[in-house]
Amino acid sequence: MPRPSITTADTIKKRRQPIKRQRLGPVTVTVQHDGPGFMLCTHHADGKRSRQRFTTLSEATAAFSLRVAGIARDGAEASTGASGADLHAVTSFYAQTADWTPRPSVTDALKHFVEHQRSLRTSGTVAQAVDDRLEDVSRRKLSEAHQSNLRLRLGHFANDFGDRPLSSITSEELQTWAVTRGGSRTQKNYLNTIGSIFTAHLAAGRIARNPVASVRLPKVVTAEPGIITAAELASLLAALPERSLACVAIQALAGVRAAEAQRLEWQNISMEHRLITISAGAAKTASRRHVPISDGLLEWLRPLHQGTGPLVQNPNTLRRDLAIARRKALITKWPANALRHTCASAWCCLEADVARVASWCGNSPSIIHAHYKALLTHEQATAWFNVRPPASSAGTVVQFSVAAC
Repeated sequence: MPRPSITTADTIKKRRQPIKRQRLGPVTVTVQHDGPGFMLCTHHADGKRSRQRFTTLSEATAAFSLRVAGIARDGAEASTGASGADLHAVTSFYAQTADWTPRPSVTDALKHFVEHQRSLRTSGTVAQAVDDRLEDVSRRKLSEAHQSNLRLRLGHFANDFGDRPLSSITSEELQTWAVTRGGSRTQKNYLNTIGSIFTAHLAAGRIARNPVASVRLPKVVTAEPGIITAAELASLLAALPERSLACVAIQALAGVRAAEAQRLEWQNISMEHRLITISAGAAKTASRRHVPISDGLLEWLRPLHQGTGPLVQNPNTLRRDLAIARRKALITKWPANALRHTCASAWCCLEADVARVASWCGNSPSIIHAHYKALLTHEQATAWFNVRPPASSAGTVVQFSVAAC
């Protein structure tokens, strides 16, 4: 016959020892044995207490975590018991994370949720971020072309995600959205533009990460830059009116970007030192540089030089003159940046120092190596810089040709 168990005072005292305990200011929350089950007890400084009984330790522990998180967030008044739905959710959380290593606690999960919600509220919406970005570039007085590109790309982004909190945008969403924008180059341009918004908010501490950084950017296969021939250049210059001739000649024979050439002043062009100075304010890269004036370009500029004032009076007039001249010269194929690209290609062919060519163009040597080397033969490059006015009268160019190599 088995001996009856004897419950001693020490055994009872041991059973009443807290399994978990946490003090939060005037409130202490404990989990302890309660007969065959477990009890969650909340003690207040004024002697009041509340109790909840549970069948299993996991239920009691889950309720303990909820109670502690609630008091920490909302104060001592938030000491009411967890609802049945809350306990069911905690049990489900434990089941779904059973094989995680390390296994997260309910407290960690609640802390993460609170931080995530706080981030959503402080990051602002996509529409607000887009407005801030556009206001910033306007305040910094960036070029109108740059601002126009930003308005276009960010406008599409705001139309599709405008009401969403900025911090809620995921890399997967951006990956899928970018594909709808067009080809690989267009996708990359959109993602780079959008990334600037997240970068600014990340630096300000309003979001935790930049989702664009995790997007797999499409591979962009860059085609060789388009060029034209020396004969086409001679025909083009012959068809241009004098008011637009200097700007086009500088693009063709000094490799200056079209936008930079339009911002030039005549005082930036030194006939004595044979140098064109692209100021930091006029340069695309916001970096000052000097470009040499070749013998042929010197002949074009000498009768046109006005000493001071803008090189181009009206950019719209320049664009119209160039379009008409191309039709008169019967140039049907006109690649983007054809004048600058052909000049850079000719320089690469004639100059042994690629770094020097890069400094003239305002590019890096790697760009020059990748895009401009070996596009022209030596004869073609020499012919390009020999396009000059062989005769002039009263300061007005009257005859054009390609000089013999």
